[in-house]
Amino acid sequence: MVSESRYDGLPYRCTGNPCEAQSSLSSVVANQRQRIKIVETGETIQMTAPDQVLISGVLQSGAVASVHLKGGTANGTGFLFEIHGIEGALAIVPTDPRQATYIQVSEFTLRGAQAGKPLADLSIPESYRWVPPAVPVGLPFNVAQLYLRMAERIRAGSP
Repeated sequence: MVSESRYDGLPYRCTGNPCEAQSSLSSVVANQRQRIKIVETGETIQMTAPDQVLISGVLQSGAVASVHLKGGTANGTGFLFEIHGIEGALAIVPTDPRQATYIQVSEFTLRGAQAGKPLADLSIPESYRWVPPAVPVGLPFNVAQLYLRMAERIRAGSP
């Protein structure tokens, strides 16, 4: 089974145990929009790349997991990552849902709740900030974090 996949050049990997399906794994790749408008020119062309990727299954731990990656939507959450457990829930949501959301460069807020309470913003520990405090949030922060981790891995000779 696949424990890492790529969509739009961004790797997605499950943490902990690999995302190996215990009893079943199902996936769909589809193209829901037939035509797309090029922003710069206004020209409309045929769309050939998939804009929908769906994966669902049962993980080794017995947890049920599903992923739906979609492109080109005008409404909705843009990005929503939720984990529901028996004691609570976590969600990663866009900091400003009115802005276009791109997983690689957007700012996100971590929210959590326990015992049936509503989701509330959670602070992310400083130990997850690897770049100097002078690096501004947003795109510069995201790129700096990525490059720093890549450099560490290259120096260590590990993937």
